Amino acid sequence: MWLESPNACWPQRAPAWHVDVACLHRVDAAITKDANAWRRGRVLSQDSKDPIAAHLALSFAALDRAVHDPQLRASAREIAATIIAALRSGNKLLIIGNGGSAADAQHIAAEIVGRYKQDRPANAAMALTTDTSALTAIANDYGFEQMFARQVAGLGQPGDVLLALSTSGRSLNVLAALRTARERGLITIGFTGKGEALAALCDHLLIAPSDDTAIIQQIHLTVAHGICDEIEQAMMGEVLRK
Repeated sequence: MWLESPNACWPQRAPAWHVDVACLHRVDAAITKDANAWRRGRVLSQDSKDPIAAHLALSFAALDRAVHDPQLRASAREIAATIIAALRSGNKLLIIGNGGSAADAQHIAAEIVGRYKQDRPANAAMALTTDTSALTAIANDYGFEQMFARQVAGLGQPGDVLLALSTSGRSLNVLAALRTARERGLITIGFTGKGEALAALCDHLLIAPSDDTAIIQQIHLTVAHGICDEIEQAMMGEVLRK
């Protein structure tokens, strides 16, 4: 969608091979202006009549901010290194989240246990969002707040990693699981958009540069894919050296 539509470049009666060079310069300038506007996140508003284009514009702007956020990139590298070290030591990655973040937890675990891009030995990762019998029994007997914490208490061992996904940083069941993880000697990692309560319970924290829940989840999954790639490359390097 053009912010400022350039004049038509292709005269209707001109030969098919004719190109107006001056017009191409105008098009190039318009594209550059549009791209810069997208990077600033001002192409379309949330109440646009084209919600799909609006969402793409917001996603583009948020991902661009993430790419140029040195703290986010540094945090992602630290998190990747932490998970790699734990897996190399024979520990496992546990992942939790609610709603869309629960789906992301399963997605990330699948990439690590199965594969991201390359065939290699399986790594130990588990989403604590999938066992409906355990989840409903714990929620019924101990309360919704304990549905992840109880699993961490039963499955987590010192040196394991708990990755907690919470766009708000305020989910009570996620915070309870992080407290249990710290008590049991697990390394705690948080992916969030904001939330001081979650930050206080995490050894490593990744903050998505957005206030929109869906966009935060997209950034989380995009960064997680990069981390999965780093994990896979590190583990493949070990296999090749053997």
